[in-house]
Amino acid sequence: MSSILRKLSIYGNDSYSPQIRFDTGENATRIAKSLLSHLKSYSTERTPARLGDVCEKITLIWSNMFNIEKEIAPIKKFELAEEFLIRPDIMKLLLFVFRMLPFESKKKIRDIVTFIIVWCSNDAEDSSFGRSRAKFNVKIRDQLFHVRKEVMDILIEGLDAPDSIGLYNDILKLFVKDDMCLMSILDDKGIDQKSGYQIREKGCFWMIFKRLTAKQVFLEQFDVTFKTLESIEVILSSNRAAISEFLLNNWEQFSCCMNKLMLSVNYYIQSKSSQIMYDILTCRENFSIFKKWLNDKENLRITVQNFESFFKPVRMAAIKLFELFVFNPSNTPNVHQFIEDNSIILVKYFFEISNSHGYKGRVEELEDARISKIVYKLLTWSRQRPFTKEEEIEFEKDEKLQAKMLEEQTIETESSSSKSKICHEYVNRVAYHVENLREPIIFGKF
Repeated sequence: MSSILRKLSIYGNDSYSPQIRFDTGENATRIAKSLLSHLKSYSTERTPARLGDVCEKITLIWSNMFNIEKEIAPIKKFELAEEFLIRPDIMKLLLFVFRMLPFESKKKIRDIVTFIIVWCSNDAEDSSFGRSRAKFNVKIRDQLFHVRKEVMDILIEGLDAPDSIGLYNDILKLFVKDDMCLMSILDDKGIDQKSGYQIREKGCFWMIFKRLTAKQVFLEQFDVTFKTLESIEVILSSNRAAISEFLLNNWEQFSCCMNKLMLSVNYYIQSKSSQIMYDILTCRENFSIFKKWLNDKENLRITVQNFESFFKPVRMAAIKLFELFVFNPSNTPNVHQFIEDNSIILVKYFFEISNSHGYKGRVEELEDARISKIVYKLLTWSRQRPFTKEEEIEFEKDEKLQAKMLEEQTIETESSSSKSKICHEYVNRVAYHVENLREPIIFGKF
């Protein structure tokens, strides 16, 4: 475990000073109390001088815990982490001052919080190091739940700082590992439709969406947009069962937000939100959500609309979503009819953006292979119409007749151990014509 924590020293090596060092162990209580005293002083008197004292104290502790020249014994580190654990106000106040500090101090707080969580996560009796203070029955999940308000304030207000946006997601990844902490983020009622004001009681999930759907989002720096979408991805991929229940209960609001993102003017928001939606729909726990999404014709309209994007990542993400419609055996009549009416237009479009060739298993051909499968399905789409009752009876009769003929004409032989090789080639059997050149896509009526 100490090797893992030593890797954290790569953050902030430029500000490391080997002269700033003191011993832990017997002084662990004094160090924790001293840091808590400085943090409380700043929370009472919010002056630059007090904030400077906090930065200096954090630097001292950080340089001591992550000293790369003289490694501290693991038992000493554990004693210090335990002192932080039994004083929950330390982590709470560290996250409280997080947004006010410069970038280097933010990195040190991130490392200290990670240090506390990693070294105190094992609450079992046979832990690597026994609790020196057995009378304190404090668990790290209680500590995380205690600081939930500070974490949410960081997620909401801290996104305005582009230079440190990645640090917020590092803290978020640690926070959502606990189910109760994750549910506290999802405990958000969104915006009141009448007054237009946020009615958040505890959570902050919809506040992150609000930032991405704002009209001035194209003015934001790219790293802010990138990490904001990463925050959503971290939350939605943490606990699949809990997220599935949340999405099922808030599907209308969530799908509305995702549709706005997929129609955004920012190409990265478009492609990334489509990828997030694809990951949600293909998750095993989200089958009910998957059926809801496929039954909504508006989702198909948004998907094919992104086909005309100038950016390839947007088009490829839209094609992956369109593939779900094409290979869905139980499409609604409206969706089925739309694909049938526009199958020729779609085939022409796919011929223009992809090469028609056999898929040999190379990674660079994976997108072409996906498009080839879609084209083959579209070319045979007219035969995908559901059977009528008479056709179903006739089909069953033919099936029984063919099975009987096969049984009568089959000669039993010894089974051979050699098996024929399977060739995964998807070949388009429609010739490429000159008239299939690029034209504006004009779909039929929805």
